[in-house]
Parts: sequence; C-alpha cells; structure tokens
Amino acid sequence: MYPVVLAVPFLFIGALFGSTFFASTSVSPVLSANAIVYHSDVCVTVDKADGSGQVIECENNPNFFTSFGKNAVMDFVGTGFAGPAFDTIALCNVSTGLGTTVQQCYITGGLTNGTGTFLKVADPGNWSISRTFTSTSDGQTVNGTALLNGSSTGGVFFANNSFTQVTLNTNDQITIRWNISIQ
Repeated sequence: MYPVVLAVPFLFIGALFGSTFFASTSVSPVLSANAIVYHSDVCVTVDKADGSGQVIECENNPNFFTSFGKNAVMDFVGTGFAGPAFDTIALCNVSTGLGTTVQQCYITGGLTNGTGTFLKVADPGNWSISRTFTSTSDGQTVNGTALLNGSSTGGVFFANNSFTQVTLNTNDQITIRWNISIQ
C-alpha cells in the first residue's frame, strides 16, 4: 500500500512539470515590426481620339492581391520560384463578369493583354508596371485590370482591380499603371 501512496504524488508532480515543459516548447508565430506588407494602387488615364483626356482614378484605388499572387510570393521566398514575371497587364469589363480569368478579359479590339513597362521607383521594394492600349473598335467598355504572368491565352492573376467605367472608341488610348510596394 505504501508504494502506491508514494507513487501518486510523484505521478502528479511529473504530470505537472511534463505538461508545462511540453507546452512551453510549442512553436507560435512571432510578430515583428519588420513584417512584409503589400501596398498597391492602380492609376487609369484615358486620352480620347478628339484630344481630350482625363485621369479616371489614381491613388486610394487599392487592388485585390489574389491567393495566386500570395502563393507566388511564398513560392519565390520559400523555393526560389523562377517562373514568368508578373508583368502582363489585362483590361476587362468586370460588370459583365469578364475579368475573373485571363480568358475573360479583352483579347481583341486593340485591348489585348501585353507586357507592361517595368520601372523601379525606389529602394527597397517599390516599382510600377504600365502599359498603354489603343482601341481599334468602338464601344468597348472597360472597368477592370489584372496583373498577371502570361499572355492572352493563359497566366495567373497576381492582383486585379476595378475602376470607374470607361467606354473606348477607335483610337482612344487608356494607360494602366500598377504602383506596387512591398515593405
């Protein structure tokens, strides 16, 4: 009987210290002032064939950083992913449901997806990608854009954005500039 009575306190003490030890060795995320933060906006400028022009939107027009874009950053940092650059700009009409995939954005009428011009704005991690499209058709409604790593027939959306609707006619130009900052 005495061995059982003496064993109970030792089991209790062992359970207490054992659970404290294992609980204190668990891994938890560490929040840092140096965490990666993604900022961006899209500037949209239209120059009409009649010579008039206007800035449709710029600044305070943040885009949607897609799950594919987030995973691409993860893959690059984690595995050194060296896939195609995310430098292709697409124009879309999101009010009709066009713009959720590359194939649903414009691929005709002068609005075909194309490689934008990359510009390093400042260190560290600030850049822009821009492209000017010239409409070759009348009545093309545009109110969305996407930044991707492909062509008119494929690619993955890094981010997308909607903006105030614009109707483009022949020889109207629209310039899309993605401003991106990772801090």
